[in-house]
Amino acid sequence: MGNWYDPYMLLDDPVIVADARHRVLAVNPAYERASGFRCKDLTGKEAVYAKPKGLIPGTSASVCEHVERGQGWKGIVTCERADGELWNFSLTVTPVRAFGQVYYLAVCRDLEELRYQAISESYEQLFLLIAQLAETGDPSVQPHLDRVGRLSRSLAEWLGWPEARARWLGMASVLHDVGKLYIPREILFKPGPLTPAERRLVETHTTQGAELLTRFSENMAKIYGYNEALLMAREIAQCHHEHVDGSGYPKGLRGEEIPESARIVALADVTDALFSHRPYKIPWAASQVQRYLRTKSGRQFDPKMVRVLLDHWKEVEELYRLQPAIPTGIIGNG
Repeated sequence: MGNWYDPYMLLDDPVIVADARHRVLAVNPAYERASGFRCKDLTGKEAVYAKPKGLIPGTSASVCEHVERGQGWKGIVTCERADGELWNFSLTVTPVRAFGQVYYLAVCRDLEELRYQAISESYEQLFLLIAQLAETGDPSVQPHLDRVGRLSRSLAEWLGWPEARARWLGMASVLHDVGKLYIPREILFKPGPLTPAERRLVETHTTQGAELLTRFSENMAKIYGYNEALLMAREIAQCHHEHVDGSGYPKGLRGEEIPESARIVALADVTDALFSHRPYKIPWAASQVQRYLRTKSGRQFDPKMVRVLLDHWKEVEELYRLQPAIPTGIIGNG
């Protein structure tokens, strides 16, 4: 007697069949060809869609959350093939009930590089527009978002992230403060110090931003499927003010409880803020920024990330030399 999923093994599209714990029962020959992994090496292991290191953690969590509620999941994702090359594909995961048991059927469809590039560019423009709306009235916001995006992407690559995923992170990073849409302009741009009540209100931009991006992601998914960058943006918005020692907000998360994406963007965001002119401060010299980051390593920032950023300091300085918004003479020994 055959298995209920045998007909799916004949499909031309790559297919994964997993049990209720998301352990692989079988993959078809098309999946072996596309991924480079053999069925016998995958059987019994966690399916790629459920592995935090298979897809980004926010994506794998979204997939499992939906299918375990009995709902399907569809989106565009990126993972590594057996040879280390990146594979961009459309993923559909569907719960299947057979013989009194729950199974999950995942079908992958390759994306042509041109189409993938077009999708990426469309999301990039959309994210930037939304981010700019969140901080309307601040003329410095666009160059700030551009620098944070480039620095976040570079830091992710220096940490060993695959290029495509680092690009998603750079795109997602511009939405880190999207929750400021809900903060009154007179408080957001107040020239003097905030009152304790105003500070508490401003701090809600993290949870407000995450809630906004959750709704946005769910609505976009109905049309286009889920998007890794948008899922990443949600966790960044929620967690970019968390500190690795637990002293941040909104939840007081510690260390690796904070998503890696948020730890990267937090470091990039503060680095850019220190280099930049603000109504309440002049730009810091490079030596001052380095000293500050070392002081905050292990307290506010991930120490490994600080170390990697400082190891690539010449590239950081080059980024700021290329930015006309940064006054001449700021980069240097100060």
